[in-house]
Parts: sequence; C-alpha cells; structure tokens
Amino acid sequence: MASPSRNSQSRRRCKEPLRYSYNPDQFHNMDIRNGPHDGVTIPRSTSDTDLVTSDSRSTLMVSSSYYSIGHSQDLVIHWDIKEEVDAGDWIGMYLIGE
Repeated sequence: MASPSRNSQSRRRCKEPLRYSYNPDQFHNMDIRNGPHDGVTIPRSTSDTDLVTSDSRSTLMVSSSYYSIGHSQDLVIHWDIKEEVDAGDWIGMYLIGE
C-alpha cells in the first residue's frame, strides 16, 4: 500500500509554489550572532483563501536566523497551523544557494 504522502504528491496546494531562502545579510538590523534569540517570522507560499484576517493564516517561526549545522546551539521551529493539512504537507530546509 502506498504511503499517504505519495498519494498527495500529485496535488498542488498553490498555483506557483515559492521557496524562501534567508541569510544573515537580509537581517542587517539584527545582531544575530550576539543578540537575543528573538523569533523571526518567515513568509510562506499558501493557498489560503482568507488572507485578510491574521487569525486565519498559518505562521512559521524560527528561533534564530543564523544556524550552523553540527554546532550545539538549538534551533526551534514552531509551525502554528490554522488551515487543513495532510500527510503530504512538509517544511523543507535547504542550504542557501540550493
């Protein structure tokens, strides 16, 4: 039997999927290496129909905008899901430039 995520791959949730990449240069007003680890809200592509009310939108927050894989600093990702999701929905993390 096929997994639910494979069955849902044929569906597209948005017309033009976008991929967001961030690097320290884009956060020039923040001292991300030495400052407090405030949450950074990251925009996401969405198929939501109600974009006027912020209570109806999902948000993805990351605890730090600078992270080196293999170092002991924790990276906390919080996804507050407001819309319907299924097993095919996921969060992807890519190296900058991929």
